[in-house]
Amino acid sequence: MGAGKVCDGAGWLLHKRKDGRVQWLYRYNVHRAPS
Repeated sequence: MGAGKVCDGAGWLLHKRKDGRVQWLYRYNVHRAPS
């Protein structure tokens, strides 16, 4: 797999860089209750 980003569909994103390093990112939303 070359450089780029791949989403697993559950909020996790695998980011692979051109230098071969990889990192996992987790995306989420915080919903506040209406006041």
